[in-house]
Amino acid sequence: MTMTMNIQAPQILSKPRIVVVIPYINEKKNIQQALNGWLNQKYSPFDIVVVNSSSELFSYNEVNNFTVLTPPPRKYWNPNYARNYGARRTQSDYIVFTTPNILPSENFLDEVSKYWDNAELIISESLVNNVPSRPELENLIIIKRWVNSKLRGFNEEMMLNPHGWGYDSLDYIFRTQKFLASSGGRLQTFPIEKVNILSITQEEKLEPYTEKNIENSYKQHKIFSETYIKKHGVVANKNADWGN
Repeated sequence: MTMTMNIQAPQILSKPRIVVVIPYINEKKNIQQALNGWLNQKYSPFDIVVVNSSSELFSYNEVNNFTVLTPPPRKYWNPNYARNYGARRTQSDYIVFTTPNILPSENFLDEVSKYWDNAELIISESLVNNVPSRPELENLIIIKRWVNSKLRGFNEEMMLNPHGWGYDSLDYIFRTQKFLASSGGRLQTFPIEKVNILSITQEEKLEPYTEKNIENSYKQHKIFSETYIKKHGVVANKNADWGN
């Protein structure tokens, strides 16, 4: 039996060791596969939060195993608004930011849990070690909750790049790295074989991101965003997927 749940904020969850935050963007097929991947993790306990910022109610037949949050209406919604909304309403030591098209292996959290006590940020090895990878892995970020709060989360005014997701996550990673470098924080990476991508919108694979070209990508996208905002105003990825 399929149940529909539409939980209105604010809601504060109990304090687990880790919370997985997923913005839902009308990807029904992907979100169900991704949720199965998270629900079948060998690691426990942890919580899953789906932030329903789509134009539809979220439906799933295992609603007792995760929480659905519905942000209050606002003129424009985007993935960063959903991520920040979910993060602000959870309590945990770590937050896992991910997207509906990222499918973790069943031992993914086991793999990264060994870094729980000696890293403030855990990202794909492809972002720092010149390992070829698809750009979607930029959207899988594990971070200590206090660091995310210190950074004030993702930049909600940042446009998506013309090819989709990516630069908003790079901006977040770049700012986190700068903060950790100045405060003596620690960075760890997870192997790319621990995750799969459910859907690819482009055939091409981007070049691996090093710390240097993360900064360059950020600068390029900042110019793109500022130019777009100057011409159109802050519309934060207005489209059908995110409602009006």
